[in-house]
Amino acid sequence: ISTKFNAVSESDFEYFNCLGQGTYGIVVLCKKKTTGIFHAMKIQPKEAMWNKYNGTPRRIDFEKHALVTCKNHPYIVNLLYSFHNTRFAMLVTELSPCGDLRQAMNDSPSGRLSMDRVLFYGAEIACGLQFIHSKRLLFRDLKPANILLMGDGHIKITDFGEATDGHQTGRPRTNLLDSLHIRSKSRSSSLGNDDNEENSLRALSVVGTEAYMVCIVID
Repeated sequence: ISTKFNAVSESDFEYFNCLGQGTYGIVVLCKKKTTGIFHAMKIQPKEAMWNKYNGTPRRIDFEKHALVTCKNHPYIVNLLYSFHNTRFAMLVTELSPCGDLRQAMNDSPSGRLSMDRVLFYGAEIACGLQFIHSKRLLFRDLKPANILLMGDGHIKITDFGEATDGHQTGRPRTNLLDSLHIRSKSRSSSLGNDDNEENSLRALSVVGTEAYMVCIVID
């Protein structure tokens, strides 16, 4: 009898079409043979991950750690299985039957969503991010393509490949709301002291999808 819970390998799944492709891997539609349930499988070459994270084992495995930490939240995609072979690392998550927010906007006749839908999705995204930050994690690749639309009408945040918990930069970990509070205080007090305090809570690395990255200049 196996002592491993939910132990799976690539032979336990049937594979279909590609759902998406990123810089370091692809996401494919798959079906678990024993259950007949369809899932999304993220497949990443180990060599590419090793090079991306400079051979740091903790960073290579961090997306799985982040998803496990946020498991079973209503607005965050669930990790169901994870396994690897000699060349690839695989993460199997629940499947979004309605695509993502980018597709929803592209399919809209006006190229945009109604205000009611924007407010609804925005509220759920904020709740998901607040939970992520309550776990001392930073989600650093927020974009429409990473917001899945589920069959029940709700959203789920996906793709924790750029997530971090603060150890990557050596900065103290902080809650998002605490950081915003510090920033608001710095507007009404001396710049020097509060600026140093605020900077001590910032991650210094630049990450994200270039098409969604902007430079904001504050006078």
